[in-house]
Amino acid sequence: MQALEPTAEPRNAIAAVTHPNPYPYYARLVAEAPLAYDAQLGAWVAASAETVCALLNEPRLRVRPTAEPVPKALRGSAAGVIFRQLVRMNDGTAHSARRKVVEARTTAFNAPVDAAAARWAQRLLDGGGALDATRLDAFAVDLPVHALGTMLRLDETLLPQLSERVGALARAFAPGADEDDVDRGVRAAGALSAAFSHYENDPLGIENAIGLLFQARETTAGLLLNTLLALAHRRALHAAVMARRIAVREVVSEVVRYDPPVQNTRRFADEEVALGGHVLRAGDAVVLALAAANRDPAFNPEPERFDPARTNRRTLTFGDGAHACPGEIIAIAIATAGVRALLDRRLDLEALTRTVTYRPSLNLRIPSFTA
Repeated sequence: MQALEPTAEPRNAIAAVTHPNPYPYYARLVAEAPLAYDAQLGAWVAASAETVCALLNEPRLRVRPTAEPVPKALRGSAAGVIFRQLVRMNDGTAHSARRKVVEARTTAFNAPVDAAAARWAQRLLDGGGALDATRLDAFAVDLPVHALGTMLRLDETLLPQLSERVGALARAFAPGADEDDVDRGVRAAGALSAAFSHYENDPLGIENAIGLLFQARETTAGLLLNTLLALAHRRALHAAVMARRIAVREVVSEVVRYDPPVQNTRRFADEEVALGGHVLRAGDAVVLALAAANRDPAFNPEPERFDPARTNRRTLTFGDGAHACPGEIIAIAIATAGVRALLDRRLDLEALTRTVTYRPSLNLRIPSFTA
């Protein structure tokens, strides 16, 4: 991965995801183009909090194109079967029924996740050698899989392999997945379905149990690593956290707003939608720039100020409306446990963060400290 030129503005809202500092660009979109068509992307881009909230709650927008509920590359495969059943990839009655089950299950995990995450953070850090950049990158993705995997009653001996397979499936599902990504994801899907076979007769189902794990893996890894960056860039804050004058959870919660792991999400117009003087036609795609909306001054006063004690913090990182992600508490808890465990081992943040790039992605902002 090559670092982008930090002084050059990203060319569009998708390139912004992995840009060293996309936030001045996002601020310009909020101020000048809260909803605009980007011919380069072939999609509308929504940036202001008001517009993003309206579109997240617009029933005429769907999470998948009506004519393509499953990506063509996944059709007829084990990965396609999983994709089709995921709550987050469905609308209407199918979505409503499954969502209630997913919400109930994630709510049940909210209480035990703190202890599970703290225990696994220590075990994973105890089990290796020097805490270098490569190991840190691996820890960030492995921790959520192990912590949540335990609560999903997975065989602990399989968790290291499952972490890799969950990552392969996530890449196959991601917008812009290439042929190799899809091939690896299809192979991983079969192994994951077997590992989750005990959910065959569970109301959650095999597919949505897998979905909980792969969503937690990617999002939580980004949140954990972005929190380390926030501390590395703020020595006084780092010192206050080390002295336990400021809680790690408060810092993580502000990172959710300030530098979120999920930068955007997509919707597709099922029929004509009029908003803000514009008309989205049936079939139009819209990129909802969640990270831009989080820093809309109408949504959060003084949005450029990083403040762990911020009152009335509002974020759209985990969505809003019918498709709001129910896993926010879980992600914050696991990231908090991971950051706390790393800091307790006197992780040299400045040394590790001298070289920062971002994993290639169209919507997830996940740093890598490996040169």
